[in-house]
Amino acid sequence: MFGTLGFTAYIWLLHNVAPAQLGTYAYVNPAVAVLLGWWLLDETLTETQLMGMGVILMAVIAVSLSSSPKKI
Repeated sequence: MFGTLGFTAYIWLLHNVAPAQLGTYAYVNPAVAVLLGWWLLDETLTETQLMGMGVILMAVIAVSLSSSPKKI
C-alpha cells in the first residue's frame, strides 16, 4: 500500500515540480520508511537515525529554497 502511495506521489511530482526538487524524493523516501517502521512496526529509532533524518531534512529544505523561482 505505501509503495503505491509513494509511486503516485513520485508521478505527481514528476509533472509538477522542477527536476532539482524531484531529486529530493530519493533522499526523503528512506527517512519516511524508517519513520513508518517505527510508528507501525514498533521498530527501534536511534539517536543516530534521528540526526541523519535531520540532515536529510535540512538538505531538502536547502534544495527547495535554492531552486525556487526568483521574484523580480
